[in-house]
Amino acid sequence: MLVITHDLDPTADYVLRELNARGVPFWRTNVADFPQRMTMTAELGPDGQWIGTLNGALRGVDLSELASVWWRKPTAFQFAAGMSGPERRFAASQAKRAFAGVLGSLPGVLWVNRPERNADCTKPAQLTAAAGARLPVPATLVTNVPRAVREFAERCGGRIVTKVLGGIVHTENGQRGQMYTTRVPEDRWDDPRAALTAHLYQQEITDKAYEVRVTCVAGQLFPVRIDAPDGPGRPRPAGLAYRFEEPRLHPGTAPRTDPYRHPGHAAASRTRLRCRGPDRGPVRDALAGRCEPGRAVGLDRRHPRRRHQRDRRSPPEGHHVTETAEPTAESLRHAMVDALTADGSLTDPGWQRAFRDVPRHLFVPYFYRQGPGGSQQRASGDDPGHAAEWLKAVYENRALVTHLIDGNTASSSSQPSLMAVMLEALGERADIRVKEIGTGAGYNAALLSHRYGDDQVVTVDIDHDITDTARRRLGRAGYRPTVITGDGAAAHSPTEPGRSESRRYGAIIATCGLSRIPPAWLPELAPGGVIVAPVGYGIARVHRTGEAEADGRFLTTPAYFMPLRTAGDSGIIRRPQLSDGDRRPSTIGADALADEDFRFLVSITMPPLGWQYDLGDDGATTGARVWTSNGSIAELRPDGTVTETGPRPLWSELESAHRVYRAHDQPARDRYGITITGTGQQVWLDRPDGPSWTMSPRR
Repeated sequence: MLVITHDLDPTADYVLRELNARGVPFWRTNVADFPQRMTMTAELGPDGQWIGTLNGALRGVDLSELASVWWRKPTAFQFAAGMSGPERRFAASQAKRAFAGVLGSLPGVLWVNRPERNADCTKPAQLTAAAGARLPVPATLVTNVPRAVREFAERCGGRIVTKVLGGIVHTENGQRGQMYTTRVPEDRWDDPRAALTAHLYQQEITDKAYEVRVTCVAGQLFPVRIDAPDGPGRPRPAGLAYRFEEPRLHPGTAPRTDPYRHPGHAAASRTRLRCRGPDRGPVRDALAGRCEPGRAVGLDRRHPRRRHQRDRRSPPEGHHVTETAEPTAESLRHAMVDALTADGSLTDPGWQRAFRDVPRHLFVPYFYRQGPGGSQQRASGDDPGHAAEWLKAVYENRALVTHLIDGNTASSSSQPSLMAVMLEALGERADIRVKEIGTGAGYNAALLSHRYGDDQVVTVDIDHDITDTARRRLGRAGYRPTVITGDGAAAHSPTEPGRSESRRYGAIIATCGLSRIPPAWLPELAPGGVIVAPVGYGIARVHRTGEAEADGRFLTTPAYFMPLRTAGDSGIIRRPQLSDGDRRPSTIGADALADEDFRFLVSITMPPLGWQYDLGDDGATTGARVWTSNGSIAELRPDGTVTETGPRPLWSELESAHRVYRAHDQPARDRYGITITGTGQQVWLDRPDGPSWTMSPRR
């Protein structure tokens, strides 16, 4: 089955997930990939049938293997940037006719939504079909004459609504919105703007108990009752579109073979009568071969159910058959979520849905990996030779470097399991305003927008290049949180004149490393609000207890994030020159530096460090170097001796920290807590009056 739709189509996602479970082979693509990321080769054979392939960057399909086509919601063809307007129009015309002509000429292929027939499935045609099926249809007017609108409204007792004649999605100035069914008040009956184009008006239905959507599949009708949250008699006008609210769906207990008619006149129900046009219902019909192209199904008893078995001819000898076993982004995404769920990283159903729905590959179109000699190599989805490898890596549970400064890592897309742990630590409430520090690739901001809503999410990063890119990718994925370029340690107007305190953030999450919680965050946090942030090499979860007070504990999960950057700061701790200074025996071995729990203690008792290890053939740590931004550096050699130079005796401080670590039974991260007051911040061990360390700004 060939599925042609855009990348962010949740309806298609549900159908394809079911197809995958049933073992039905399919290839999902979008005509927007043609001709830059998709190719077509079709040759007319001697028998008048087209032979060839459609090939994308990762997968393809042989035309002789096609049994059905679902023309769902593709976006426009995309052409090279240098083409003129006339060239683009000509190219689009050519491409449209090539796709519709070749695919539409394949014998025996079942279609859902032949593009050339979509124009027939207008609302006027649907209303005519509904009336012909003896369904009650409200009084309806199509006009561009304002006077006719007033006369129609008066005949309808003054209660009329308007709805769009086509799709409800509308984009203007880069902003995407939806136009729902709307009541027309009396002061707009004579609106002169009605003369600008055609409009559809209907008498408002005032006695509707609920709505019914009916799907017709191979002679059977499947009704679904749709209730608005408040039920019958709700304050929402009964005739307006239910999509304004979260509906409650009540599937019918059994399929019906007779026309289903609600006794209270289900005037807003939509009955799908034909296997064509923008019809989402009969997809399974076409898959199973239960309807012929353009053949009416369901209500016409004169036509028995027929299965159409197409002639599956083998391609000519030597003809290339494209391998279609490569995993799709969707299947890889679901596999990633299943793995995160199985290992306990992802437990909340709301976040599970977010990770399943948000496509990480749109936010990581390329990443950098270390190549020979330490050089950074770029892996991209645009590289046909490495596209499959790129896509697989994007949906692996690992962090991916996405931005470099002078060849050094400056930004990344975090490890998904770590993201899941931190997002779940925000709590169960989904009605709060959230600020993210560290926009990065934008993937985490998209997950937040999915859970909380675009207007409830603010994301901040210091670099215009990062925020501009993330904003474009978020928009492409259908998310529009507020993206700010600025200092993440500063406040970002959580309250506005005339707004209540509820406009403060209910949660702040940081995806960059901190040496302490920035004091400016607490006043912009609502009382009881939560901060989830990497402090040192751990994740602190603290609750605000006062205007400048908060306390909390650390999670068990290790966290190694790029440090919070300020303007003009790359966040990179550059390694100073090593010195041939005096050597002395070390009291700790190289294995201590590989101890995750010890490294956490080091991260809160010492300044931010750069680390480098030497590994033996068996993978064990044999030597190491540590350094700070002020020029201090220490080196542990394989023979167990150490050299340290610079303003701070780094190795001596490491040895002192290790003595504390051993004296307290090598504590794990969850034994530490943090207390914030107006006078400072303390990280403590086991209890607030236990051993503690003062957290100061980056040293």
